This record gives sequence, C-alpha cells and structure tokens, in this order.
Amino acid sequence: MTILQTQNSAAGPLTLDDVRTALGDTDPRTTNAGALRARLGRGSTSTIQKHLEKLRSDLVPALPVDTETPSAPADAVAAIWSAAWSAAQAQTLGRLNLVTLERDTARERVALLESDLFAATSELDQTVDTLAGTQSTAETTLQAERASAAAAQLTATEQIAGLRAELSVALANYERLTVSSAHSEELARRDAELRERAHQQDREHLLNQIAELKSALHRPTAAE
Repeated sequence: MTILQTQNSAAGPLTLDDVRTALGDTDPRTTNAGALRARLGRGSTSTIQKHLEKLRSDLVPALPVDTETPSAPADAVAAIWSAAWSAAQAQTLGRLNLVTLERDTARERVALLESDLFAATSELDQTVDTLAGTQSTAETTLQAERASAAAAQLTATEQIAGLRAELSVALANYERLTVSSAHSEELARRDAELRERAHQQDREHLLNQIAELKSALHRPTAAE
C-alpha cells in the first residue's frame, strides 16, 4: 500500500486503471469508495465511485443495477441551513441595531451640546453688550456691575469650558461607535462566509453518505 500511494501521489488525474490496480484481487462489490480512497491516498470519492461502478458493471454485465441516484434529504439540509441562517442573522442584526442606536444617541448628544454652547456664547455676548451700555452710570454702580459681569463672565466661561469638554468626549464616542459599526459589518460578512463554508461541508458530507449508500446497494447480499 505504501508503494502504491507513493507512485500515485505524483500521478495525474485518477483513472480507471488506478482504481483497478488499487482493488487487486478484491471483489469490487465488496468494497467502497472510502476504502479505496484510503488505499490510493488521493482522488475524490465521487471519481473513485464512478470507476468502481464501471468495474462492477464489467464484472457482472447481466446484474440488474438501480442506477437512479437517491435524492438528497433536501428537507433536512434546508432545515439546518434555515436555523443557522436565522440564528446568525438575529445575532448580527441585534449587534448592528445596538451600535446604530448608540451612535444615533451620541450624535443627538453632540447636537444638544453644540446648541448649549451657542446659547452660552450668545449669553456671554449679551452680558458684554450690557456691560458696555452701563459705562455712563456712576462709578460705584459701574464697579458693582463690573464685578457682577465679571462673575457672570467667569461662570459662563466655566460653563463653556465644561460644554467643550463634554463635546470633545461626545465626538470621541461618536468616532468610536462609527469604527465599532464598521467592525460589526465586517463581522457580519465573516459570519456569512463561515455559514457558507458550513453549508459546503454539509453538502460534501451528504455526497459522501450517498456514495456509501450506493456502494451498499451494489454489495452482494447473503443470498447471492
């Protein structure tokens, strides 16, 4: 077996002679494509199964053979695929909806902070205008008004500084959520690829099972 695998490893496409050589003295009706695949060390089970069926038909030409391939269990495959798809879609959509909601909330917060900043700036301008209009009053009153205006200006300046700090944080959160949204979309794309790979593996598994069933159908019964 080791010599056969070494010789075939560098050969081209698997041929009927390769399968016949791998069989040796074995009755083709008593083996299957999986066993021959292990012996050959290469080739697909579908190709080996095709050559195996040819050898069986050549061995017993008069033997009635049901060549109709059984239908794949489409309902089972559809159910598995539907369940996997629904679960992945629900998880992905939930994550995207959460990120989108957080991003929209941050955007509304930024707009509110900008509005508050504008209002505070307008109030400061009005305070400055009021201060300019009271310069013709008495010195005592003017000093008192200046002290009040200075306090108001200090308060407004502190409020503006606080609003700007909140605005900076909100903008940073908005950028982070935007990046997170793009990351979630990439995860959704990868999830779709993984689901497609799983579906392909399921199809290949079903094809291998069908090949095994066909081999069992051709295997001689005890009566024969």
